Amino acid sequence: MANPGKHDPDYIEVKRSAENTFRVEPNKLFADEYPECLRFMDAAVDEEMYKLGGQLSEEEKERLCLSLTEKIKRFAVDLGVQRYKYVAMVTIGDKKRQSVRVCSRCLWLPAYDRSVSVTRENFRHFLVATLYAVYSE
Repeated sequence: MANPGKHDPDYIEVKRSAENTFRVEPNKLFADEYPECLRFMDAAVDEEMYKLGGQLSEEEKERLCLSLTEKIKRFAVDLGVQRYKYVAMVTIGDKKRQSVRVCSRCLWLPAYDRSVSVTRENFRHFLVATLYAVYSE
């Protein structure tokens, strides 16, 4: 047999796979995209605050939160910075002389990880949008 094939008992097929890169730092930093992300979030939050000008039900606020969160997260993913995980958080509340305290803890690598935050308020509502970009090896 000149060309052994898969049916030949002595034929061994060699499969090639990509080797590990053992990379411990990103090719591109999210910090390079920070200004563009901040501009996008500013515009998106301003648009949502315009919608919040009137009286909204709790269901409408929930829909606004979800849509803005998805919009921010989709934008961050579309930036194409590889090996980053994104967490988008949006809080919308009424201004009724109450206080809000939010606390969180996480592992943070200051050299690679970043957060972008935008805050707006009008006479009835406040809105805080935050995007966390966390590098994952």
